[in-house]
Amino acid sequence: MPDRDTKLLLNQFCCTVLVFSAGSDGVAGFFHRVFDEYARWCDNRLKLPMVRQQMNISPAKVKDAVTNTVTDAVQSAGDSAVSAMIDLSQYPVSDLNYADGRSFADKCRQQYQQTGLCMLPGFIKPDALTALSTEASSFSEKAYFCKSTHNAYLNSGDGNAGNTDVSNRQEQTYVGSVAYDHIPQGSRLKQLYQWDPLKDFIGHVLGKSSFYRFADPFGACSINVFVEGGEHGWHFDESEYTVTLMLQAPEVGGAFEYVPQIRGRADEKEIVGRVLDGDREGVVDLPFSAGTLLIFGGNQTLHRVTRVSGQRPRLVPVLCYAEEPDLVNSESVRKLFWGRSGVASNSATAPG
Repeated sequence: MPDRDTKLLLNQFCCTVLVFSAGSDGVAGFFHRVFDEYARWCDNRLKLPMVRQQMNISPAKVKDAVTNTVTDAVQSAGDSAVSAMIDLSQYPVSDLNYADGRSFADKCRQQYQQTGLCMLPGFIKPDALTALSTEASSFSEKAYFCKSTHNAYLNSGDGNAGNTDVSNRQEQTYVGSVAYDHIPQGSRLKQLYQWDPLKDFIGHVLGKSSFYRFADPFGACSINVFVEGGEHGWHFDESEYTVTLMLQAPEVGGAFEYVPQIRGRADEKEIVGRVLDGDREGVVDLPFSAGTLLIFGGNQTLHRVTRVSGQRPRLVPVLCYAEEPDLVNSESVRKLFWGRSGVASNSATAPG
């Protein structure tokens, strides 16, 4: 470990690099250029070789110390950037090790257990919301659009039942998705998704003892894009839960509607049939509120997104997690939602 003087020296260096390097391309650019700046700084400012000799520190030790200090600075800068996006005074998601944060997370867990969803309106601060929305809009042209029909259970239906049976009735879906690999490293959305405190908070709400970011290069964190005519018909999700961030509302439509926790009830098919017929009994309308984080148990709850109209697209990032490390989507799911495939050989495949 370097002594106090060396730490101060290195911290001053990192601050210098942050000032001159971080602005143009964020934390990622800072990290890649840091050692070039280090060399110039050593030569022109502190004549570090002489300092090394006086302190009896080898070049290898100085390099290790700089690497550790830079890594800490990058992590700290990333944490600060994410913390500035979230209204932590209202939603202390980064403080699970403290009484207030744990109490808040426990209340969210209780809400999720009772209602099937945890909704945090105003989770993203207004200024950060504007920046995130502008950023997501700039990526939306890279969306791959999928138009399909499906039943409410997202399966092939019941061949022994008639066309009017709820298992065979078809719904329409038209939605685009910006794949994770089209979202630049260092972008605000990726910084948010890669922030460990957010992952840990969501895992707590869902009651997961093991919780990991999804490893799929397309589906880890994607952006759903609903343009004119876009909609997502009534369905139950295949996955147990879904985590979304409401960024930009469309001009007309795009409401999230759901019938909570009916999966497995004795009258499940009767309820589904009535909803598909247009009966509004039991349907909850969740208006689009930009900046809201939504944790939703979509496997147990029938839900849809109503048809969108107008020039402004509905933008909703989907943050995906798993209880196992290195989990990815199947090739069929990748082809359906992003028009591409190529599952890594060393990764497990998610069902569906």
